[in-house]
Amino acid sequence: MQIPMRQEYIRLRLQVQRPEQRVVIVDPDRLALHSDAAEVLQQAAQEVAAEAGVPPSVIHDRLFQYVFCLVPSGILVLVLSVPERDVEISVELPSAMWQPVAPERDAS
Repeated sequence: MQIPMRQEYIRLRLQVQRPEQRVVIVDPDRLALHSDAAEVLQQAAQEVAAEAGVPPSVIHDRLFQYVFCLVPSGILVLVLSVPERDVEISVELPSAMWQPVAPERDAS
């Protein structure tokens, strides 16, 4: 997996803020959210959209752009970003609200 520079910059910034945790990039295709998490993310997306002055659909398109896991706590951190408006918010989901999933295997 190739890591974009902005994603690595955000990961390093989170790492500095949480030296007791290891910040690991998560592939959004390899996680499953519980229904409670979806509600939290919906609310956060609306907040960011209002603060940035953009339609919520813009945030929904970027919702899983920057996803990290804090180890060993298991907290999932999603960074919702609208850099063209200089707006960014981190949403933390406890380990009870999500779980990693294995990638689907090709049947052939």
